[in-house]
Amino acid sequence: MKTVFHTTLGLMASAFVTLAVAFWATGPAAHEGSHVSRIVSDVSQLKVIGSEMLLSLTVTNFSETDVVLQSVWATGAEATAIAPVSIEQGAAQLVEVTFVFSSSIPSIFTAVLDFGVNGQGPVLVMK
Repeated sequence: MKTVFHTTLGLMASAFVTLAVAFWATGPAAHEGSHVSRIVSDVSQLKVIGSEMLLSLTVTNFSETDVVLQSVWATGAEATAIAPVSIEQGAAQLVEVTFVFSSSIPSIFTAVLDFGVNGQGPVLVMK
């Protein structure tokens, strides 16, 4: 029984070290200069006409600096270009984008908000 305990404990310790190293290795790269984790984006309104979808997003900036939303895109669709949208620290901004899908609009998809040097953030969209 004692040997089984040590073997199980050794396997758990090995798994923990492997997991810790994996997180440590990706941690610095993921957070260097990135403020996307402090941005909250919510779908405010959704309107579908044929193969087009008008998506209204409320983007709130909880980071310590202003951010600029460069673009919004989704796989399988062309999106209308948006002018870069500056969102001040602590402010919320309404952003509207129209997606034109080449085939039928999926029931669920991910829209990606691109904040340039500050990274990208996904928004789950359900029709």
